[in-house]
Amino acid sequence: MFSLGISPEMLTRAVNERHQGLASDGRDRIIAVHWLSPEAAILVDSRITGSKSEPDSNSIDVFEVTAQLAIRISNELPAGSVHPGSAISELLPIVAESFGAKVTGDMNEDATWVYEGPWDGHSIHVLGYAGQSTTFVTGSLYPDIKKCELVWSLDTEKYLKWFAGHMANSVNSSMPIQTARDLISAEKTVLEGLFSARWFINAVGNRLNHPVYLRWRACTELLARNGRVQLPADLEMVKTILSAWLDNFSLIKVTHGSVDAKKLGDFANYGDHTVQKRLRAVIQNPNQFFDALVVVSCAGWHLSRGHRVAVTEKDGMPDLALEIPRWQLPIQAEGKRIRKGTSYSPLKGAVKKANTQIKNAGQRCYGLIYLDVTDRVDSVNSENDAPPSEIVAIQQEVQRLLDRFYTSVSGVILLWKYYTILPMNDGGALCFVRYKSLLIRHRSPKESLPEDNEPILLGYTNMLRIVPDSGS
Repeated sequence: MFSLGISPEMLTRAVNERHQGLASDGRDRIIAVHWLSPEAAILVDSRITGSKSEPDSNSIDVFEVTAQLAIRISNELPAGSVHPGSAISELLPIVAESFGAKVTGDMNEDATWVYEGPWDGHSIHVLGYAGQSTTFVTGSLYPDIKKCELVWSLDTEKYLKWFAGHMANSVNSSMPIQTARDLISAEKTVLEGLFSARWFINAVGNRLNHPVYLRWRACTELLARNGRVQLPADLEMVKTILSAWLDNFSLIKVTHGSVDAKKLGDFANYGDHTVQKRLRAVIQNPNQFFDALVVVSCAGWHLSRGHRVAVTEKDGMPDLALEIPRWQLPIQAEGKRIRKGTSYSPLKGAVKKANTQIKNAGQRCYGLIYLDVTDRVDSVNSENDAPPSEIVAIQQEVQRLLDRFYTSVSGVILLWKYYTILPMNDGGALCFVRYKSLLIRHRSPKESLPEDNEPILLGYTNMLRIVPDSGS
């Protein structure tokens, strides 16, 4: 999901107390707008994940939705003006024109800002964007009748730049964490729930270099300053805090904790006894901590999307078994981390091993590999969102491997954490960290992935607002 500074509580309120709403004809989506004031609103595009038909009626009772995109908008947008009385059919094209590109479901049909009409059954075409881009596309697709509706796009980088210039000063009242100190304090609490406060306080020897200890120490140092952050001097600390919170969100999700309360749940909720024992062991090892988090992040993302997730630690088997609504086959997925270095040989080893594991599942399935390549990337960029050169090189190498062998692998998804620093006019900054995804498809696999690949692409985003001379 792409969301920016909007708490789960605010998402719930925006949908349940919407001022304007529109459901797709296929009853699979709801687009809702909730006005916070005459000048500001929240727009939520969500999938209907729980409903039942009303007897003797053409209506349905929706009791669960899963947000896939949530953004803040103002009454004055780059493409025009909107107001609390604007119907979704009037408002959505203005939002799409302001931050997206024209789309079409069939290259023989004209592209529009919000498209409805024939669908070629393969993909949604976004004008001006070739291959991987910064564009988030959402819509309702109906393969049986080859049509689609309410399809639109949002260029996340274009939106972020507008947000920094027009909306950032007005979000504090509804942010889930309102200050740098609050976020840092919450982060420290989660870390101590993961390892215990005594584990950190009594740390000696190799433990002092454990990634979790380094995160806890950064929190402690910043709290000693009352949460005051100075850029660029504290950039590495900011990256550490934001990255840690992204990982902790996943840990909270897989343990069925509370994202709102920033508390871990019970590890007994994550897989069977073997899985739990393995996770507890590897997170203690500083060299394996980030390896374990790849699988946890993937599991947490899919759980947050309402997908069915099963984690395993059986020898020779993939890490995750996934089921996505509307997808014909289950997914067998393996998560791996590629460490720093100049050689591409670890890529071949990871793909080859995962191919064998997926084959061992012994079922018709989509085979998927999540490769975290964060360690290979210089991941700070404040100007554009193009894939770093190293990502392009890794993509080419992986595609070369898939073009020759490993047909049990339907696709490989490269993951990397990506930081964006947007300066503010008041001397502060908006700092974002995003888990970026890039899908590399096998060109002739045993089972081809659906064209709509959005459900499998991780899209975590975290934000910290740096206010000059303010830490409380």
